[in-house]
Amino acid sequence: MSILFAIILFLLSFNAYSYSNVISHLEFDETHEISSQTIYQSEIPENGIIDVIFIPNTSLLAFIDASSPIDDGSLLFYDVEKQESIAFLLEVMKAVRVITDSDGSYLFTGNRQGDVTVFATEMRETVTQFSANDAVIEAIDISEDGQHIATASTNSNAYSGIYSFGLFLNTGDVIFQKPSSDGDGLAVTFIDELEQVAYVTNLNGNMGTVNVLDTSSGEYVGGCPNHNHVSRDILYVKSGEYLLYAATDGIRKWDLRDCKVHSDAWSIFAQIPSDEQIWAMTINSTESVLAVGGGKIQNPGNSGVIRLFNLQTGLLIDTIELQSEVTNYTTIYTLAFSPDGTLLASGGADGTVRVWGIPMGED
Repeated sequence: MSILFAIILFLLSFNAYSYSNVISHLEFDETHEISSQTIYQSEIPENGIIDVIFIPNTSLLAFIDASSPIDDGSLLFYDVEKQESIAFLLEVMKAVRVITDSDGSYLFTGNRQGDVTVFATEMRETVTQFSANDAVIEAIDISEDGQHIATASTNSNAYSGIYSFGLFLNTGDVIFQKPSSDGDGLAVTFIDELEQVAYVTNLNGNMGTVNVLDTSSGEYVGGCPNHNHVSRDILYVKSGEYLLYAATDGIRKWDLRDCKVHSDAWSIFAQIPSDEQIWAMTINSTESVLAVGGGKIQNPGNSGVIRLFNLQTGLLIDTIELQSEVTNYTTIYTLAFSPDGTLLASGGADGTVRVWGIPMGED
């Protein structure tokens, strides 16, 4: 009986993948300082890495290398433990956005033609594909129960078939959509506990609005102005029932418990220098650390910046300034924490994917 129990424990430990051992594999600095290794460099650096995610319960990192300013990017994969690029799917898919569900069972991509594709990671094959729009999918999210998909889309010309926001069943059936006359869609996130969804629209080209809708009816719940119009990330913090979004004056915190009564129930969570612009944000699984990426507006040379904040206090933990040997434009476009918080992946304008070791996953 004890032998059987030991075998079961071994199998469980084998299947329960942890990223903590990857730090030693990647030979990070052992001084407990934040350090990085480059795992991918695009052949055309100026095109940029436009999205990156870790796939839970695997050692895989998925990212999108933009093939050109007008075409879709290629969805590529890297095995962080084996330290090698892999051909994970049967074909190289074209995409501009990629996400995964909570346990890594499915991947979801959106492309410039408005299509959403769902992949089963274990089978490595397409489950379904549907048209969510007739314009580029700027952002995509999946509900916690995996039953709903939300998309935000951008197009400067409003016409039939163009929507700034769409809510769908995971089969692709439409629940409701919002027209592009509301503005270009930039970012989206589910607020599962409140049965709401938040998305960002941009009407005038330099300022966005955060909108909150009821997921069952599509009715407008509330809105908040001054999103910075370039960030494709809006974050829901479950432990505090609030949203974080990149604004013109820093990172704003919007208390959702008050939004029905007070549409201006927001505060400044953290400020950034006035010469910087935020492009990407992500939080770790324990909701203790916020990572923010972007670049300097006035000085594109060596301009990439990552800032880590304590999510409970708003205090700055560390600042990382990026430099590149292949280009002097290093703005960060995308960030993702590993499931255990020990690694942070970044991608940006220089076409580089970097993996940063966060010592012990600590704050």
